[in-house]
Amino acid sequence: MMEIQTINREEQLSLESEILRHLWYEGHATPALLSGVLNQSLPLLYDCLEDLIRRQCIYQFWLSPQGQDASVYCLTRRAHRKLQTALHGYSRYKLKSFWDAMKREQHLWVAHLQL
Repeated sequence: MMEIQTINREEQLSLESEILRHLWYEGHATPALLSGVLNQSLPLLYDCLEDLIRRQCIYQFWLSPQGQDASVYCLTRRAHRKLQTALHGYSRYKLKSFWDAMKREQHLWVAHLQL
């Protein structure tokens, strides 16, 4: 029997922010790609993806005939606008500061995404 990996809420929010960051820069991603890039298990990524879908931050753009692992996910327009507004005019240094601040205040930031 395979053991399911569990993480606490803070680690989950950190992983979700990394997923959002990857989608922001790349435009789209598959669970298999995210698993390799973020070095996380697929079941754990699916939990995070489902949570982001439930909060309307991402959506499944394309369901692959090769299976769920090859399906394509993208940012919703609402999440894209919120990130674009938050990052408007920021240099790469300020962007890193933004992500560090977001990690410190993840609960507040995620709550604002739900608005």
